[in-house]
Amino acid sequence: MINKLFILERPLFLFCDAEQDASAFELFSTYSSVNELQQSIALFEKETHIKTMGIRFASEKEKENALNSIYTKIEAAGGIVKNKQGQLLFIFRHGKWDLPKGKIEKGENEQAAALREVEEECGIAELTLQKKLTTTFHTYYLKDTPILKASHWYLMNYTGNSTQLIPQTEEHISDARWMNAAEIQEAMKNTYASIAEVMRLYYL
Repeated sequence: MINKLFILERPLFLFCDAEQDASAFELFSTYSSVNELQQSIALFEKETHIKTMGIRFASEKEKENALNSIYTKIEAAGGIVKNKQGQLLFIFRHGKWDLPKGKIEKGENEQAAALREVEEECGIAELTLQKKLTTTFHTYYLKDTPILKASHWYLMNYTGNSTQLIPQTEEHISDARWMNAAEIQEAMKNTYASIAEVMRLYYL
């Protein structure tokens, strides 16, 4: 169930609650057709000064069908990894601090993909999976194809003792680093909105 997705680092709220207050959003519309939904999203993409948008649907099924009509969906998985010192693992990719994650391969489940991606992107093993934290959604364009990416986030512990991290440069990762609370706070000034959301949920 998608209740919020990020478009160009800004949240688009999708809901079916008829009692939802439309005044809570800078831009608001009620779903009527796929074409009008595309126009509303295009306006939100263009008018970057608009920080929030809400769209009301008649049902979850209507919402799902509408999104499937517009976007090609990609599933990814990754994690928040904590070491024995209580530090968390971050990567630096495309000029921003990020959490390790990657595309789920055919025949692979979320948990296996999350572990594999952390191992590949940061060069570490000895990981234990704890529990799922959340799923975030964001959109982007792959050439001219609109993509809706679902990223499934898991909590993990690193049980090893090595301090060496090996960033996966072929995935455009230039740095991998264990961070303490103060360093994380600084990194959050240069990250993606979806990653900030994951970290907010982690600290709740």
